[in-house]
Amino acid sequence: MRAGGSYFRETFRFPMLSSPPRLYFLALLALAAALATRPAHAQPAGVLQLGDDVTRFLERQHAAGRLPAASLTHAPLSAAQARVYLDTLAAHEGDLNRWDRALLDGFRGVTPLPGARAAQKLWGVLYRDGQNVVSAEGGDSGSVARGYRLTFNPLLYLSAGRAAGTRRDGRTDASVPVWQNTRGVRAAGHVGPAFFEVRVEENQRRDARDPFDLRGGGTAPRLGNVQRLNEAELDYYRATGVVGVRTRYFEASGGRDRVRWGTARGNLLLSGYAAPFDHVQIRTNVWRVEYVALYARFTSLGANAPNRPYETTRGAFHRLTVRLPGRVEVEAFEGIVFGDDTLGTRRRGFDVAYLNPVIFLRSAEQDRGSPDNALVGAGASWVAVPGVQVYGQALADEFTASLVGKKSWANKWGLLAGIRVALGDVGPLRGVLVQAEAARLRPYLYSHLNERTAFVHYGSGLGHPAGPNAEDFFVSVEARLSSQLSGRIEGARTRRGRNAPNQNFGSDPRLSYNSRVSDTGIAQGQGVRQTLFLLEAHADYRLLPGLALEAAVRAMRLDDAETGPDRYVAPSLGLRWGLPFRSARYD
Repeated sequence: MRAGGSYFRETFRFPMLSSPPRLYFLALLALAAALATRPAHAQPAGVLQLGDDVTRFLERQHAAGRLPAASLTHAPLSAAQARVYLDTLAAHEGDLNRWDRALLDGFRGVTPLPGARAAQKLWGVLYRDGQNVVSAEGGDSGSVARGYRLTFNPLLYLSAGRAAGTRRDGRTDASVPVWQNTRGVRAAGHVGPAFFEVRVEENQRRDARDPFDLRGGGTAPRLGNVQRLNEAELDYYRATGVVGVRTRYFEASGGRDRVRWGTARGNLLLSGYAAPFDHVQIRTNVWRVEYVALYARFTSLGANAPNRPYETTRGAFHRLTVRLPGRVEVEAFEGIVFGDDTLGTRRRGFDVAYLNPVIFLRSAEQDRGSPDNALVGAGASWVAVPGVQVYGQALADEFTASLVGKKSWANKWGLLAGIRVALGDVGPLRGVLVQAEAARLRPYLYSHLNERTAFVHYGSGLGHPAGPNAEDFFVSVEARLSSQLSGRIEGARTRRGRNAPNQNFGSDPRLSYNSRVSDTGIAQGQGVRQTLFLLEAHADYRLLPGLALEAAVRAMRLDDAETGPDRYVAPSLGLRWGLPFRSARYD
């Protein structure tokens, strides 16, 4: 399997121990001594991470109907926006259960998060704000616009386990080690209305299956540049950084991070599946309307010779959301991806025609001679009753209405429907969130003339993780049992038709759609049939703010009509600090 735009082509990853993390801790302690100002009043700082505790807390409260005016569909949120939503919840804190009130007070800095007081007794400089290892603030602490706040935390993800399974040739594998070793540091905060977020990581890992893609050069699914340590181990750096400025109605930011748009975990336009990418984002929120314009740079691998710089793909995206009465939110979105070569020598760099934040991108693309890859879509979500949220999306890519029902290759579209249920605030269902989604993605969706105009970044898809020519069903059950203990179980069943040698059935968006097998008779799931079952489960116990013990298991079964079954089960134990659980598909 190759590391393309689908998680089918990812066979997972993990690391071990190399350089010790103590250097990062020493650096943090030195900063602590240098920044020994008066205790800070904790709030989330910088930019949230996809899937972190604050984000998931807000999503659950939104599904429960407690944040009717919130827009959580542009992730990651800036910490300033998250503070607004946390303060909104605080105004109705009596509606929350005991554990959620404790979490809310901890996230807002009213009370220390679990473990912070014990750390303070060891050394008063640590966790002075009850949330961050090192923190400092000054200026007018009652006004974000006039004060400053700085936070520093280590990043750590150490896990180890054993994996056993059966390969497609029927051979049963001996138990093999799987591990991950991530060490890093995070700095975040704000100076007046300006905010920043920096995360730097060094990683090594070994997975149950080798995810390396030789065709794509030095990369692996969901990652950027990667080096192979040996036959099964990967080594890579990851650095993300965002700076921005926020006012009451306006927020502008730029840097490198992942982006997810929409309510769904597997959004059709930008799902957060691919590696972090460089972008500039402009967001405005007025009355019931939120509008976002994003300009991005992606990396294309397919046409590069070894040891040569990667080529650049560029993109522009717009999204308009309107919150209607009755807890209804509707959205319309569009995106366009383009490269230098699509207009020959007549275009280099970012096309000024797509810089207009309020123009209809498809119209601008037609005026350029239709050389680029444009997609449009719409969606809606509805909190039908407090605790039940239903949502859906539709995406069109070269959709031709006159060819509907005729199985044309040009009907490149995707559909998604989902439900999110907050089951209750009392008894054993306290803090439980259930989410289920179904998606159908037509063959050749996201593809274009070549990889430089395809909807991919470092070989992985920007859209739905299942990739084109697939039908996917996903379910997640998450429980927050206390302020320290939580767990999640996620499962997915995906059916698709993969490409065969020298036959493009539409499952790999990196390939040119001009290499398609036919213009007509294009059926859903055509090609070599595959069915994938993926199960992930983990439980976390928080020892300190951001620091958690983790027990996890990942199981995969892939049934291929030609090569037979491939399966494995990989349990592991780990320690995470400042990083969310690493899922194969989401967050």
